Amino acid sequence: MKHRIKIRVMFTCPVLKAGITEGFTPVNVWGWARSDKQVAEEIERVKKDLSEIEREFDGEIEFEGWDMLHVEDDILEKSYEIQTGDIDGVIVFGVAQFWGYLGSFYTFNKPIIFFGREYTEPPYGFNLLTEHINWILKSIGKQGWACTVVDSYEKLKKEIRAIRAFAKLKKAKVVCIGKPNEWKGAEKWGNYRTIRIMQERTGINVKFISLDEIEREYEEMEETENMREDYQKFLQSAESQHDLDEDSARNAVKFYYLMRKIVEDVEADAVTINCYATNLIDRIGTTPCYALARLNDEGIIAACEADFSALFNMMMVSYLTDKPCFMGDAVYNEERCNVINAHCSCPTKLSGYKNRGEPYIATSHYESEKGLTPQVIMKKGQEITITLLPTNMESMVIAKGVITDVNMGYPMCRTQVEFKVENFDEFLKACEDNINFFEHMVNVYGDHREEVARLCRLLGLNPIII
Repeated sequence: MKHRIKIRVMFTCPVLKAGITEGFTPVNVWGWARSDKQVAEEIERVKKDLSEIEREFDGEIEFEGWDMLHVEDDILEKSYEIQTGDIDGVIVFGVAQFWGYLGSFYTFNKPIIFFGREYTEPPYGFNLLTEHINWILKSIGKQGWACTVVDSYEKLKKEIRAIRAFAKLKKAKVVCIGKPNEWKGAEKWGNYRTIRIMQERTGINVKFISLDEIEREYEEMEETENMREDYQKFLQSAESQHDLDEDSARNAVKFYYLMRKIVEDVEADAVTINCYATNLIDRIGTTPCYALARLNDEGIIAACEADFSALFNMMMVSYLTDKPCFMGDAVYNEERCNVINAHCSCPTKLSGYKNRGEPYIATSHYESEKGLTPQVIMKKGQEITITLLPTNMESMVIAKGVITDVNMGYPMCRTQVEFKVENFDEFLKACEDNINFFEHMVNVYGDHREEVARLCRLLGLNPIII
């Protein structure tokens, strides 16, 4: 589902009053503004700038409010409205100094961005105090909910992306087909504990559907002309094809239609299925690989193996970047300082939902040789962000990689990508210390470490940035 994100915009205004020691009444305050009229003019300029950002987000972000704040009581007067309303975040433009009543913003209980101008016109009263604000936030443990941005609308957009992702996570509905995966040990895999932590931190709701029900619905569903056309189109668009059983491959398209129907009926934003660790593949004669890849291309976050830590990882990253990501089984090579990530359910639109998909080979699920899936040919030389999230949801390892090889033909899952990792020794140590060996790895095109780290802090995760 597409969620509209609302961000309240506020401006601190200058007030001439007696100094800190009440020893004199100043005629000037820091910053260029001396009157509400000047602040109002700045508001109109900012409105134009933010309207451009609204367009960049394709109308998904809505800015509102434009409140003028003079004193602490003005903030407290707005607090209850912001706490209880449908506001997802707040931007405070620090036209005038406000560090003396910074604490009153704590009451909003929403993510906050403090924006200042230090080296661009017009200079705000907040100028040269941003690092001081950061010290205060750090000292009181509030860096998770608040941040500062100086001069840069590009940095502001990154922070808005984090707020947007956080808001979408809080509103998300998830479907789990089959039981949550426990087959590699309750303390080492996506499981009920992970689900509970997700619910506590975001309010995510999960609907569970049994494999028996799925099998029954699958058997009752008739193959349609649209399904047959989709199957042929998939083959025709492929670079080549191999290891396909036609009946099983066609049924994979049918299974996509079933999963899509379930997602639409529940109005879900994400889905995961317990496929590999159960007898589902034998029961229905196909695999969900094609369905998962296609759903991810369509903006429905879809993870295999009912792995909830991987699903949450994918939701975080995709909501931040507007790109589907690749969930896989990682192989670490200390001698070559690289990693191989491989799986059978890779989406094609890795450059973004609105962009052309990557080329692919039409093939089957590796282990069973059933079903249908794209063996995606990623771009060599492409920068990627690497994320790993453990079941205990305490931290996330975040690193940058560069793809060096693809589809190497190893006897493993179909889509294979090899990449160098910056500071590999540090990366491997972080994984050894924080990640269970069998955790799935998530990759997304582009270097998004900064945005991922910001979202981690909003969610109470410790970002370990390599």
